[in-house]
Amino acid sequence: MLYVIIIFLIISFIDLPNLIKKDSKKELIVVCSILCFGFILSSLYALGIDLPSPLVGIENFLKNILKLGYKDQ
Repeated sequence: MLYVIIIFLIISFIDLPNLIKKDSKKELIVVCSILCFGFILSSLYALGIDLPSPLVGIENFLKNILKLGYKDQ
């Protein structure tokens, strides 16, 4: 778990100061949200919590919402 924190701190210290200096708020919000989402997922994985496969969610989205599934013959 400590390695996850260290890695995300290093990534943050490399990426975020340049975005703050350029005053690009939209990019900063996107990068921070991606970093937070990745940190949460990595922390849960490091703690041994089983995470569901994202492919199941994508498949359900394609079949149920977009109606793009294969038709049975």
